[in-house]
Amino acid sequence: PRDRFAQQPNWSAADAKTTGGFSAACFYMVQALRKVAKVPIGAIHSSWGGSQIAAWMGEEAQRAAGRGAQADLLSLYARDPAAAERSASATWENWWRDKTGDARGHEPWQADAALDWQPVPKIAFYEEWGVPALETYLGMLWYQKTVTLTPDQARQMATIAIGAIDDADRTWINGKPVGGRGGWDARMYTVPAGTFVAGRNVITVNVENAYATGGMPGPAETMKLTFADGSSVPIADGWRYAVAKHISGTSPRVPWDEITGAGTIYNAMIAPLGQTALAGVAWYQGESDTDIPGYTDRLKAMMAEWRHQVAQPHLPFAIVSLAGFGAPSIAPGESGWARVRDDQRRVAQEDGHAAVAVTLDLGDALDIHPGEKHEVGRRLARAMGALVYGQTGSASGPQPVAATRDAAGTVTVTFTGVTGALHSRSADYATGFELCGADAGSCRYARATVAGNQVSLSGDNRPVTRVRYAWAD
Repeated sequence: PRDRFAQQPNWSAADAKTTGGFSAACFYMVQALRKVAKVPIGAIHSSWGGSQIAAWMGEEAQRAAGRGAQADLLSLYARDPAAAERSASATWENWWRDKTGDARGHEPWQADAALDWQPVPKIAFYEEWGVPALETYLGMLWYQKTVTLTPDQARQMATIAIGAIDDADRTWINGKPVGGRGGWDARMYTVPAGTFVAGRNVITVNVENAYATGGMPGPAETMKLTFADGSSVPIADGWRYAVAKHISGTSPRVPWDEITGAGTIYNAMIAPLGQTALAGVAWYQGESDTDIPGYTDRLKAMMAEWRHQVAQPHLPFAIVSLAGFGAPSIAPGESGWARVRDDQRRVAQEDGHAAVAVTLDLGDALDIHPGEKHEVGRRLARAMGALVYGQTGSASGPQPVAATRDAAGTVTVTFTGVTGALHSRSADYATGFELCGADAGSCRYARATVAGNQVSLSGDNRPVTRVRYAWAD
């Protein structure tokens, strides 16, 4: 971890010139709190879009959350990058074989892989190729290219530059791994001597895209092999591609990735704060963790580590519960977004010095970055007002505290933190509630009525072990 920032930070008065690149949600939160605090408030903006929470956790938190293996691999990378890369490649390859059932020696990264190869129309995001099946595709593509080398070139050490990748890659030459990581910047990997052969050589790249555009966008002129003697061979032409087998979730990422790594952002953007006295932390993250189980443990460990760093064991955290995203659900099902929201709620409820700012209703079905930042800030200010400035009212709003079931099968959920009474809008009943049994797939929508601080769900003579609400992306 760094003990100081790369550039000395400076305080600036908030105005039109200084807030252009600042967090809008944070700005509006502080603007609202300024009316409560009656004193100037300093706001520190430290963020990185699309990052996973693991990147904001130092080594102590990594180990506390059961991520010791990632911390160990990152330590190995600091001492011996080549050894760490070999270990990461082996982990990825084992993951692929486990998920797909491919036999060793018959995987898609082998030089003779018999996939449904199609020519790559141009070096660009694959959505720009004019292939209908790829216009909204999220998942993996395999890219392959053959390059012919002389005996003199083949015996040399080299580097391979394949341009930018969106979102993550894993790269092989003649079936031997040479590198891979996440992020959207240009890739350049070292190719050890002995990897190439005289004559035909096969470069294979797996590209994984989880959001928006994806692929190998180049630029084409940067894509080349560069040998130890300074000579180079361009590799932008002649690629082909094949759609990979569908695998749920994301592939293993290396712990030295900028936004998905183990402590990479913490080391550069949080550790240098040292013991800066903080009134509270507004935490707005989670979208990139929706496919990764264990968010509760990671969030708890991160909060504990930050509190330890600044020597404030009760440092308040206001956690933004994930906004809605994507098409509305038409049937009960599983949702990684709902799971993260529930983890956020439970952590805040158990913590005693944390609260959630609910933003489910502020989401945009087509934009993962909803535009209602003013309202996000206002809700964060309400949470911070209660946590930090002693304002009355519930920091998190209504929270479920008990559930009972009567002889007729009606399930009644009681809430605390209700101001006045609960109410439903545009109907005399509430939607989005589900009754669930112990078995997978047992959840079903239930008609719910609201009265005072309680919601009652009509039973259907089927087993009920739990209640869900808004369990969808």
